[in-house]
Amino acid sequence: MKIYILLAFVLFQSCFLADNYIIGIFKINQGANRVERIINGNLNANQVDIYLSDNKIPFTQYLEFPKTGEFIIRYNFKQKLSTLNRLFYQCIALVAVDLSHFDSSNVFSMYNTFREARQLTVVDLTNFSANRVNNMGGLFQDCSSLVTVDLKTLRTSSTLRDTRNMFEGCTSLISIEFRNFNTQGVNTMNNMFYNCRSLRSLDLSSFNTQNVIDMRDMFSGCSALSDLKIRSFNTNKVTRMANMFRNCNSFTTLDLSHFKISEKTDMKYMFSGCSALRTLYLPRISPKVSTWGMFVGCNAQVTYR
Repeated sequence: MKIYILLAFVLFQSCFLADNYIIGIFKINQGANRVERIINGNLNANQVDIYLSDNKIPFTQYLEFPKTGEFIIRYNFKQKLSTLNRLFYQCIALVAVDLSHFDSSNVFSMYNTFREARQLTVVDLTNFSANRVNNMGGLFQDCSSLVTVDLKTLRTSSTLRDTRNMFEGCTSLISIEFRNFNTQGVNTMNNMFYNCRSLRSLDLSSFNTQNVIDMRDMFSGCSALSDLKIRSFNTNKVTRMANMFRNCNSFTTLDLSHFKISEKTDMKYMFSGCSALRTLYLPRISPKVSTWGMFVGCNAQVTYR
């Protein structure tokens, strides 16, 4: 709660600033190394001014904090960035970040932006435009403290191509909200929710998967997932489904009868480890489809429609 109050205060104080900045809150723990990474990516002093508690500091990727506690860092960008690749990658002490005042109109890639920010719990993407973004691969990968991610206001477009590993390793995540998340142009979703072992329900009914070819390990390791809405999935072009539901051992029923399975599709280990699955509906599958190990550790009654 302290972090949320502090973040709200910072946003109130910052509302008079020019709109091209990011606010981050870093928590330095007692006994931990006080030298922490505060920014990553290919940035330099000509692109951003960094302020620690309103005091400008020399451009640096690693900062020695003066003591334990919570610290506000403001990144004032001097120009529009075209990429946020790895911007906060391995910023282990980052606990909250607000991008609602960041000018994202030129951003085309968000590859691994927050990857391995393992204490991150708050991400504010209000007003963030992702209309030009083509790559969100690994965006939140291994952000193991994230509990909720609100993407309702995040507008993507058919420019988006890659969402692989987007939430992989978000082991505390229990809620993801999509609304304006356009996936019409996406061709790879492999490992997108891999090992999100706290997710119990996931509504992907707004997803357009007409151009996706790769769904390998998409839900693999989602061991608590029992409510999955993917009735809208179009799999006409998908040829890679290996491990797609592997070790999803909370499902009791899955209806995938609307899936289209081509002869070239790889379905190896697709339901391996689905130990609670009792009823499974599938479309007719050609003998040429690779199904090695498809039902290892799964005793479901399969009905082909």
